[in-house]
Amino acid sequence: MKNQKRIRDFSITIGEMKTGKYNSITDVPGVKVGHSTLNEGDIKTGVTAILPHDGNTVYSLSTFRI
Repeated sequence: MKNQKRIRDFSITIGEMKTGKYNSITDVPGVKVGHSTLNEGDIKTGVTAILPHDGNTVYSLSTFRI
């Protein structure tokens, strides 16, 4: 995957905004990302969590706006 080209390598741009410093979801202020991996014998699994802000994401309507 390291040699895989990104879509912008083909002069295709999506959206109007420029990418952030690291071109990562964590470039967005307030966004937090965490992960955990379990690798024990035959068990290989993991989970990633993305929190869009510090507030309560379950009760916040801003989480579900488009």
